[in-house]
Amino acid sequence: MADTIIEVNRAPMLTLWAAVVAERQGYDRDAALALGKAVAGLNAQSKGRSLGIFGPPKAVEGAMKELAGAFEPEKLADCAYGLYERFRPQIASGRRGWGQKGEPDLALIRSLKG
Repeated sequence: MADTIIEVNRAPMLTLWAAVVAERQGYDRDAALALGKAVAGLNAQSKGRSLGIFGPPKAVEGAMKELAGAFEPEKLADCAYGLYERFRPQIASGRRGWGQKGEPDLALIRSLKG
C-alpha cells in the first residue's frame, strides 16, 4: 500500500508525536493528547518569543481578562467557547484559512462583557 502524501504544519505534528510518546509511556489517550497540546503550545510560545513575535502580555490579554472577569466562573465555563467564536479573528474558511493570521478586535472583545 502506497503512503498517502499530506501537507501539515509543524504544530499538529508535534502535538501528535508528543501524544504518541505519552501514550507509549502509559498515559491514556485523553491525557496523552492534553500533554501533546501542552508541549506544542509551549514550543510555539518559546519560538514566538525567540522570533520577537510574542512579547509580554499586552492589550489583547487585558481585554480577555476584562471579559472573563465579567462572568461568574461557572457561567464562564458554559459560555467561554461561544464567546471565543464571536471575537476570534476572521480568516478564510476551510483549508485556505489554516494558519492564516487575523486582527483581534479589542472593542468587540470588551463589548461582550454584557
